[in-house]
Amino acid sequence: MIIDIGSVWSLMYINTAYFNDVDNTYYYPGTYAVNHVLNIVGWDDNKVTAGGTGAWICQNTWGAGWGENGFVYVSYSDTQILNYNAYFPNFTSYDENSRVLLYNDLGNYYSLGYSQETAYALQKHPITEHLLIEEIATYAMAFGAQIEVEIYDSFNESTGVLSGLLGSVSSTTATHPGLYTFSLDEAFSVDVGDEIFVKVKYTTPSYNFPIPIERYAEDYADPQIESGVSWVSGDGVSGNWFQIGEDVVDYKMDLCINVYASVIQDITWDGSESSDWHLAQNWDLNTTPKSYHNVVVPNLSNQPIVGNNEAADCNKLTINSGASLTLNSGSSLINQSTIINNGSIMIEKTISNGQWHYISSPVANAQSGVFNGAYLQTWEETTGAWSEITSNTILLSPLQGFAFWEEGSASNTYTFSGTPNSGNYTANLTYTQVAGEENHGANLLGNPYVSSIDWSVLDDTYGAVYYWDGSIGPLGNYVEWNNGVGGGEANIPPMQGFFIVTDAPATFNLSNAHRTHVGAANFYKSAQRASQSLVISASDNWNADELYMVWNSQATNGFDMAHDAYKFLSQNQGQSQIYSINQDVKFAIDVRPENEEIQLGFSNNQNGVYGISLKEINNIGVVILEDTKLGIFYDLQKNDYSFSWDITDAATRFKLHFETTAIEELEHPSKIYAYGKTIVISCVLQNQNAYLQLYNISGQMVFKQALKGKEIIIPSIIKMFLL
Repeated sequence: MIIDIGSVWSLMYINTAYFNDVDNTYYYPGTYAVNHVLNIVGWDDNKVTAGGTGAWICQNTWGAGWGENGFVYVSYSDTQILNYNAYFPNFTSYDENSRVLLYNDLGNYYSLGYSQETAYALQKHPITEHLLIEEIATYAMAFGAQIEVEIYDSFNESTGVLSGLLGSVSSTTATHPGLYTFSLDEAFSVDVGDEIFVKVKYTTPSYNFPIPIERYAEDYADPQIESGVSWVSGDGVSGNWFQIGEDVVDYKMDLCINVYASVIQDITWDGSESSDWHLAQNWDLNTTPKSYHNVVVPNLSNQPIVGNNEAADCNKLTINSGASLTLNSGSSLINQSTIINNGSIMIEKTISNGQWHYISSPVANAQSGVFNGAYLQTWEETTGAWSEITSNTILLSPLQGFAFWEEGSASNTYTFSGTPNSGNYTANLTYTQVAGEENHGANLLGNPYVSSIDWSVLDDTYGAVYYWDGSIGPLGNYVEWNNGVGGGEANIPPMQGFFIVTDAPATFNLSNAHRTHVGAANFYKSAQRASQSLVISASDNWNADELYMVWNSQATNGFDMAHDAYKFLSQNQGQSQIYSINQDVKFAIDVRPENEEIQLGFSNNQNGVYGISLKEINNIGVVILEDTKLGIFYDLQKNDYSFSWDITDAATRFKLHFETTAIEELEHPSKIYAYGKTIVISCVLQNQNAYLQLYNISGQMVFKQALKGKEIIIPSIIKMFLL
């Protein structure tokens, strides 16, 4: 071990009566308790002592005045050495940018608890430098101790409530007692003036005092004890924290919790190689900026550009006078702190012509003139109508969505100039029942950031998000997303407009915590699928519209904000639309408990031949489409269903019938025969839930009947069928 990891500390019993000062050897054969510690640095198998041949080479920890300049030989046969030991399995080299935040200057002496194996400690640290918090160290007070760490940015001493989780260490088991260092699951940065609160959960098997502390010990330790920075708790619940420290009688203690950090240096653009933000050689530290770096861009010949589909990070961003930063279309920038723009920041957005798009502004003071020559509209929820913008001086407020159209078949790139939006934004959501309109409470918002919004952390509060996809068919269509289901996307791209629906006046809140780089360039990604689900598609001459259905025993038959999505009907000519209907509500995403029958809705404002198909199915046994106009039952798992549609047909013409588990074939002796134009089925059934289905050679179900009794007669058979 000494060769592999270095010296070992070991407790021993020291009494000068057992020391040979001639050859500096020591041997104690008794049973007195240990009272001293030595540092074992080597061994000599040939060294003769009073205890026999062989001795440990030890360094005294009390100074160099004992032995040979502080070194002695302790016999292998000494009865007390090596019973209590400590070693250092690794070490960290000194770095002038490293910092250790602690209060226990002397280290662990004594422990505290609530007469139970689990207890909690909380330690506060004011931050005086820009730091990257990377590791936490503390002591395990027993074999197999479990340690879990959470770090917060706020603690209300009056209520005992912690908030603002910054980082954590997942539960870890310490095999032996001792000091352990744990890397955070993810490092994070803090700045001057911040505070952090380190909460540690200790669980020590068969030991009821799990919290390591530092305290005064006569003739041994006289540490400086702080006040107002340490608390302990038996359960870690809000309101149950007890303060310890210099000003607390009988609890003059410091917690033994260390925070390891490194100073974050500012990183400055030098542009020595090119304009590529992501080329390390273009920065003075020869590394690209991370989310914790303060970035400075001076006025140089090469100015930084974040390329198409690339992501950039920083903490604080400063653009000096005369300097610039360009964010190409599809790029993403997330800043953790402020942006000081004394130069210019240009944000590009490439938009395809000949399609409607929903857009928003990434800067605070942009005006409608950015889109000069294009059509621009606002949506008024209170009237359920669109309004044209005809002036070039209309303010494009952050978080507001707009509809955009540019003539032609190519694409144009538009440039916003100004400081990118960052921080908190709110919008008032209105709800108005407008006669003739179905989607009351539909509010058009927009992503105000130059990064995506992660809707998966917002959907439980605000429900589904609705996009307009101009690439569907000749004119586009709506797509939706909610809790992993739908044809839309969880990550709303930069400068993307979107609808949300509220059932009452409310406030929409957005912050930097909702930002992500994912999805900045790509509008749609594959959604996750539930264990029992299907996707029904309705097609026309150009595109397919989709209905998403999920079976969830925890859902209701009504509209659930956290799961369902309303159907936004397009008014495009000749476009097929499909949805489900329940309690007079049209669903685009329908999450409900198991049902044997679903009422569908279909619409198309032109006569024609259209189709309904099963695009996707997961753990659904039987899916039958009923055409109530023709009296046809059709198995969608066999083929798509094609039909003639008249604009006078009922929107409720179609129904779905299904079982969510597959049905096994009946295994009973049966006789099936035809007599004239009659089919006769004779069998003995034990399963009273069996039924008969007849299909024609095209796969259409033309007859269905429950099988009850010993004989079923089906008359008037005039064509060939499959039973």
